[in-house]
Amino acid sequence: MKKAKNLFIALLLLLFVKNTYSQTGSIKGIITDSLTGEELTGATIVVQGTTKGTIAGFDGSYMLDGLTEGTYNIIYDFISYDQQIVKCIVRPGETVTVNIGLSSASIGLDEVVVKKARRTSSEMALISDIKSKEGIVSGISAEQIQKGQDKDAAEIVRRVSGVTINNGRFVIVRGLNHRYNSVLLNGVVAPSFETGSRAFSLDILPSNMIENMMVFKSPAPELPADFAGAAINIVTKQNADKNELKLSYSAGYKENATFNHNFLASGNGKHLWHGFENSKHSLPQMVPSTNEFNSLYEWKNLTDYTSKMNQVIDISKGFGNNWATRSKAPIPDQGFSTGIQRRFTLGKASFGNITSLNYKYESSFTEARRTEYENYDQENKLITYDFDYSDIRSSQTSTIGLIHNWIMIFGKSQKIEFRNFFNNMGESFLSLRSGNYTYNSEDAKLINHRYRQRSIYSGQLAGKHGFGKGPAAVDWTLGYSTVGNNEPDNRIIKYAREINSNDPYIMKVDKEVNVFNGGRRYQTLMETTTSASVNLISGLFQNAGNLPVTLKAGAYYEKKHRDFNSRLFGIIAPRGTQALNVNLKLEPDELLVADNFFIDETNINRTGFAYKDGSRPSDSYQISNEITAAYLGLKIPLTKFADLYGGIRSERLNRLTYDFYEDISVGDSIDVSTDTLNIFPSANLTVKISDKHIIRFSYGKTVNHPEFRELSPAAYYDFDLNAIVHGNIELTDCYIDNFDARYEWYPNQGEMISIAGFYKFFYNPIELFLIPAGTGYDYKSFNTEKAYSKGLEIDVRKKLLFFENVPGPLFFLKDLSVVANASVIESNISTELPFAREAHRVMQGQSPYIVNLGVYYNNPKSGSRLNISYNKTGKRIAYAGTPSNPHTWELPRNSLDINLVKSLGKHAEINFGIKDLLNNNVRFVQYFGNDEKVELPTHEFKPNRRFAAGISVTF
Repeated sequence: MKKAKNLFIALLLLLFVKNTYSQTGSIKGIITDSLTGEELTGATIVVQGTTKGTIAGFDGSYMLDGLTEGTYNIIYDFISYDQQIVKCIVRPGETVTVNIGLSSASIGLDEVVVKKARRTSSEMALISDIKSKEGIVSGISAEQIQKGQDKDAAEIVRRVSGVTINNGRFVIVRGLNHRYNSVLLNGVVAPSFETGSRAFSLDILPSNMIENMMVFKSPAPELPADFAGAAINIVTKQNADKNELKLSYSAGYKENATFNHNFLASGNGKHLWHGFENSKHSLPQMVPSTNEFNSLYEWKNLTDYTSKMNQVIDISKGFGNNWATRSKAPIPDQGFSTGIQRRFTLGKASFGNITSLNYKYESSFTEARRTEYENYDQENKLITYDFDYSDIRSSQTSTIGLIHNWIMIFGKSQKIEFRNFFNNMGESFLSLRSGNYTYNSEDAKLINHRYRQRSIYSGQLAGKHGFGKGPAAVDWTLGYSTVGNNEPDNRIIKYAREINSNDPYIMKVDKEVNVFNGGRRYQTLMETTTSASVNLISGLFQNAGNLPVTLKAGAYYEKKHRDFNSRLFGIIAPRGTQALNVNLKLEPDELLVADNFFIDETNINRTGFAYKDGSRPSDSYQISNEITAAYLGLKIPLTKFADLYGGIRSERLNRLTYDFYEDISVGDSIDVSTDTLNIFPSANLTVKISDKHIIRFSYGKTVNHPEFRELSPAAYYDFDLNAIVHGNIELTDCYIDNFDARYEWYPNQGEMISIAGFYKFFYNPIELFLIPAGTGYDYKSFNTEKAYSKGLEIDVRKKLLFFENVPGPLFFLKDLSVVANASVIESNISTELPFAREAHRVMQGQSPYIVNLGVYYNNPKSGSRLNISYNKTGKRIAYAGTPSNPHTWELPRNSLDINLVKSLGKHAEINFGIKDLLNNNVRFVQYFGNDEKVELPTHEFKPNRRFAAGISVTF
């Protein structure tokens, strides 16, 4: 960590050097008609590329103050006059006088459109944006994000009405499984680096990189069709309003992890701080291909056996002995970030750059229980376990994130952006498992060493250009992304003894590869995506009521390729356990030394260990995925108070899954191909009862495609689940009809209260089942026939300004604001699948209710901010069951966070926060007995509180 800190400081000194300015400058002047000299009252003056501006007074005079030293392009505009752009140099403590004479435009009045850059990070701007949208939209701004201590996008988005998070990174909207939601990054579908899911991992996007998040809950022609819960657009910070350098540091204490001497880690961990995979995890270069390795176990005679097995032993020793564990007391969690904004002018164009570099190092320690049940005897109240394990889990995570965005603004309504986002996360896990495995009548101890590196790069070149009469504009985006998920040398070893005995534990080993017997899995996922989109908005004509009819049209193309490779090796006894001549009672790092990998050339029935390749072709696969889409939408004013926006979207999906064949010689070479063309209609009706009251109605058709891993025949062991997870090449698309209605009330500026209802009908929904297997239960996805989900939502964002006139101690409440939202949801699945537990039940992953509450105190005079936020979700099915195995339910838990921020002058602030103050257990259960009233836990752990403090300095 010391090296990391020194390197980080060095980078700051090299990259970000800036003077601190104590004074600002101003620009003033008078705007007149260049021919008559008449003062132009109401002319607009805007600093190009920023939200800063003013309006000329009755005498045509204006004043722009608070400008830091630099060169600015100032835009002077007035209706029916030609726009002027003037370059001005501002110095500290000085006022520049610029008098402007505007010339009358040669075009008609209706051809002049004055536009000002919109600040999208504020709460007020966000609510204004929601108000102007055609559909059902919720969101959260950077201003609200800053009030809390959420460290990433996953924690932020759960503050939005109807939104929860699964596994700490996947978004669930309106209680629907994460598979039914789509995530966009700056308007382009975000890539996924998950091996088993196409869902974007929101935990990789740091909160200080986010401008705002918009959650689109109703379909529209311009939105991707692959969602049912919501399409979530995350906008990263782009525009630089000012020159600024911000440095931040934070430290966190996590219960049961920080300074815990019982914390265990793999190896020496000296390279973990940077999060990039190093050679100690790589597959040894001497390891041959699977076919070549397997051929070494084919012997014609004793001489052939000796020759080939000596090669096997050499290869086996190359894996090395990295099974040691070590105790350590983790230091407090560390967080460093730096953000720099720069703006400058070249000619009549303004340029801005935002660069943000983030680093985090975190530790976690949990004690968990994981069980599965073979039977419950109702009469005698006896439980028969399949297994009953206690887990100790230690993890360390380092994350490096970089955002580097450029923007060029020129002319009246033109801008070009170059956006870059990179994130790398290195994670080291060590799990110790012990308990009874009843199926094998044994006490077992297992150790899992796991390292994972996840990285993502997303680059976009985008432009937006205004043109012609009225609100006409075209925007376009070219995108490229690459993601990687590398899990090298995921190691599992198992020791066992006869159940309930006092015998010593011995390492399990067999003649064939078993994932538990010193299994080492090396898997990589590489995925690249190229995309292009263009969108047009233009006024077409005016209807009979002289109201403008607006056209929206566009096209989208995306090509994605995923290459997933997995190889499994295991420790075996080449001639059977009866020929094994090693002490199986030793600890792994003492047992798996090089000397214990051998064969005895003088005695064929005396051997040590050897590695063998247990990989199957179906463990790996490739997928090529191509989407071509086009849409057309019309916004038609029905009256002054009602607009209808509707249209159609066509999407063609061409998907090919291949390179997973088991045996081509017997005809096993059939690719899984999908080629579909679908039309998705949608309609949104907006009725403006008044400026403060709006009612919306919406309908749209959408789709949910099977995920990449689901369509492969691959099956892999998940240590945390202690089960095999299977793909299913027979999965088909799910289609959804979406109906929405919402009433919105905007009491005051920056406030919003809404009540919404929704109904969704699913054809062929995809659900994850926990099905019986030979030695326990496995996980596999299936299509059920039909389902529905319906519910009500309420969302409140209210400031308590009415306390301004209340005397006494309650006066301070004027600085409070409340953000509260809640959802109540009902769902039902109808199925005739023979292995389904019942014909009708709630949908897998669906919560019956969601509650988010937030209280924010902000006193600018004292420089104090306080945020208290609460979250709770209702009981939901985590995994659907079968007749012999009940559903697995995730139970509700209360989450309470507190964050306090105090300014130290104009340039610094400190903050203190408590994450998950209540620290409720995370619990998964099954129900047995008559009417399923007996609740038995299947997985339970305490996530632990986190206390954090930090300081930020702005120059």
